Order: sequence, then C-alpha cells, then structure tokens
Amino acid sequence: MTEDELNEYLKLAHPRLYLYRNRPAQKLRKAIPVPIFFVSGDEYPVLQSACPGEFPRTYEQFVTGVEKGIRGMALTMTGVKVTVCVTDFLGWCYASRVKPDSRARAAYAAQIYMHGLQSNTEG
Repeated sequence: MTEDELNEYLKLAHPRLYLYRNRPAQKLRKAIPVPIFFVSGDEYPVLQSACPGEFPRTYEQFVTGVEKGIRGMALTMTGVKVTVCVTDFLGWCYASRVKPDSRARAAYAAQIYMHGLQSNTEG
C-alpha cells in the first residue's frame, strides 16, 4: 500500500488516526530514518553463532521479522535496512567492549548508516 493509499484509507475509515498521523510533528518524526540491523543470507549463520538464542531458526524467519518490524513502525518512522558484515560488527563489539546484543546491533547499524559505510540500504 502506498503512502497516498494509506492516507486515503485512514481519512475514510479512521479519521482521528488520519488527523493524528498527519499533524506536523508526526510528519517530522516520520521523515527521520531509523536504521535497522540486517544481514545477508550468507552472513546469517555467523550471526546466529555469535548471538545464540536471539534469532529464529531460519533466515526467512529473520527477514520476515525485520520486515514486520519496519511495517509496524511505518505510521511514525521510516525503517531503513542497513546490511552489515557480521565479522565487522563483531570486531566493533570487541573493540567497544560490548556484548553483541540488540543494543549493540542498533548502535552499530546507526553508526554505519550515519557514516555511509553500509554495503546496502533498503527503505
């Protein structure tokens, strides 16, 4: 569903949500990208090994979860997939003396996004 189609639907079906979503502060917030940590299918097993118990069994489940998260934030923010190299991420964690947990992944994705070092980004 495009942005215009969503707005038209909300205007008719949920006018209060439409007004809330389209107030000036919301538009500013939506314009701010939120980097989302993402890895390729080849890198996914390395990530699973480094972060045991934190990821679904299959890469497809991982991709589905990321996409669902991006859709879930679509009313207020713009999620941007930042594809990272897991080895580089783990090196960054070691150098920064942090565990490779969700906070570290979010911080690393933001840093990579802000410095334009990502190998790939998708909106």
